[in-house]
Amino acid sequence: DSYNTAIGSGALQNNTSGNSNTATGADALKNNTTGVNNTAYGSSTLLSNTTGAGNTAIGYNALSSNNPVSSSTGANNTAIGNRALQDNTTGFNNTAIGTEAGRYITNGSTGNTTSDYSVYLGSNTKASADNAQNEIVIGYNAIGAGSNTIQLGNTAVTKVNSSGTITAAGMGLGVSAPNASAILEASSTTQGFLPPRLTTTQRDAITTPVAGLTIWNTTNTQLEVFDGSYWKNMVGLLVSPLQVGDEYGGGKVFYIFGPSDNGYIKGQTHGLIAATEDQTTDAGVKWFPDKFYGATGTYIGLGLPNTLAIITSAIVTGTTNMSSFAAGLANSYRGGGNIDWFLPSKDELNLLYQAKDAIGGFATNGHPTYWSSTQKGGINLKDFNSFVKGVESARTQFFFTTYNGAQIDKAAGTQSDLGIDNPRRVRAIRIF
Repeated sequence: DSYNTAIGSGALQNNTSGNSNTATGADALKNNTTGVNNTAYGSSTLLSNTTGAGNTAIGYNALSSNNPVSSSTGANNTAIGNRALQDNTTGFNNTAIGTEAGRYITNGSTGNTTSDYSVYLGSNTKASADNAQNEIVIGYNAIGAGSNTIQLGNTAVTKVNSSGTITAAGMGLGVSAPNASAILEASSTTQGFLPPRLTTTQRDAITTPVAGLTIWNTTNTQLEVFDGSYWKNMVGLLVSPLQVGDEYGGGKVFYIFGPSDNGYIKGQTHGLIAATEDQTTDAGVKWFPDKFYGATGTYIGLGLPNTLAIITSAIVTGTTNMSSFAAGLANSYRGGGNIDWFLPSKDELNLLYQAKDAIGGFATNGHPTYWSSTQKGGINLKDFNSFVKGVESARTQFFFTTYNGAQIDKAAGTQSDLGIDNPRRVRAIRIF
């Protein structure tokens, strides 16, 4: 019984061979016989301990019932505070700080006697049940949630703040245990999930957003998710801002729809994309191989119906080689794996010319003009000869200036008409 210190009436009174114990206070470690490395400060601390080792009790009656039945029980407990862990008998590796911390279980009257590996921080903290394992309970009058859980605060607590990151293998809101396949599970019949609410400007200021990041956009009034490259709404439509010249959708953006354009949708990003290279060689391709009667659309958004009308006429008149005429060649392009490429209308071709430096790859010699899908004029059904001849010319645009000697012949950007059997260049576009 060496290295023991006893101060106070009854302190270490019955010790036989226990060593390295310190007992200060009336009846502190009174019944200890062979227990070692215990520290007891306060009246009746570790009073019933006989063989338990490595316990620390500070405060009146702290760990006073500790009474191990084997060398592995009733050991390595720390109790600081009046009656902290008072009813523990064989529980081990517990920590309790505060008046009556860890003394009782849920009902507040039945003793917590056999819990292990648990922590009780705060006055009147309670175990969920006797023999709870690895239970952490924090806050005044807080009641544990069961083995292997953490309880923060009592039922009066309405808000938990953290200035750092909370990491967990799985979290449940309104559920006792989240589904094993979910990192977060929420359950409620009266409330919903509210994601962060940002304006478009605030969304676009997010630095290097991660794929899957989700927000509610208050400008567009819709849920939006980042796909790793762009922001999209929940039906997969683009909402990220794009600039002329940006690579997207198998080509490069050359026009963004505005409120006055057909195809504009508030809160979404739509426009026109051009292929990054011509679909023709310097030899060019004819506009149409035979008579034609109906591709009159000139405006933005009409290049596609023009193209489909031309292809239909080609098939009806027996043409099977889609690469032999401008609209078929444009529609056969498969840039980015897309199948909706078409020959631009007259106005769409002009927009493409205006953005040609940002798109690149346009011819600077050879044939100077590019085909549009817009025919010149229409058919006069009252004139039989007009019907017999069909459409003879279609709209083109010069993408570089031509000269007649030293004089300018056709300036870049000029739109003109050309016979449909003449070969000229093709640049396919598509709508996004």
